[in-house]
Amino acid sequence: MKFRLLVVGFLAFISANILKAQDIEYGIFLGAANYQGDMVESAVDIEDSRLATGLVLRYYFNPRFNLRGNMNLGWVKGNDLNGLDEANPSNSTWESVYRQANFSTHIFEMSTVVEANLLPYISNSKKYKFAPYVFAGIGLFHFNPKAEYNGVSYVLQPLQTEGVEYNRLQGNIPYGLGFKYSLGKYWNIALEIGQRKLFTDYLDDVSATYAVNPQTQEAQYAANPRIIPGYGSNAGASYAEASLTRNGEGKARGNSESLDMYIFTGITLTKTIRKFGCLNF
Repeated sequence: MKFRLLVVGFLAFISANILKAQDIEYGIFLGAANYQGDMVESAVDIEDSRLATGLVLRYYFNPRFNLRGNMNLGWVKGNDLNGLDEANPSNSTWESVYRQANFSTHIFEMSTVVEANLLPYISNSKKYKFAPYVFAGIGLFHFNPKAEYNGVSYVLQPLQTEGVEYNRLQGNIPYGLGFKYSLGKYWNIALEIGQRKLFTDYLDDVSATYAVNPQTQEAQYAANPRIIPGYGSNAGASYAEASLTRNGEGKARGNSESLDMYIFTGITLTKTIRKFGCLNF
């Protein structure tokens, strides 16, 4: 309910101010998508970076504030086996030995954010041609995590690997910072990094505990892939046998206290449409 009220209030703000826009920009976004969650060891795993692209529309209220709409498409992935040390399994991460899960998903996102330019910015200006900025807003995104084991692909949400049927359409809060620069002739370029606060921990299909009594073999395999014949590694499998009590129905599978996130980093290239002519500023 609070999220819906936030959306309604934000849309009312847009409607009340959009007609005041002096400059309008439209363009493209191109960059990288990264995931933060149960299947990465560091804040950002560069090795698992994937493509992100999208469309951008900006409405400038004045040189300090503008409203931006985004429609983005990106891909993220994670794999527990990245943390496996086959030569010395005792140095491996718990997840790479006991859980051995992997996932990949698209992210289709639509968002609206307010940008605050820390310096005045006017496209095609000689004096106000660059500005660092910060932004925050609201968005919606769709995802559909899948896993692959021995060449077999599993769509994870219908299998309920943790006995939870989560929604694949979710809200988020995008926020971040960037730097924009006027290239002249009303062309603009910006470099930015934006993180998304999520309200779900199932972007990677891992959150809390293993499902009790999985109904199908596919569900058992997806929930606990180290039982799949030939998957993982002999080193990981033998080491896992030493502590089966850490892994199984109703046992801990992830960290539900820390929600998943994703990051889009990249460049926007936009063209300005101006309602009036401005020279020598």
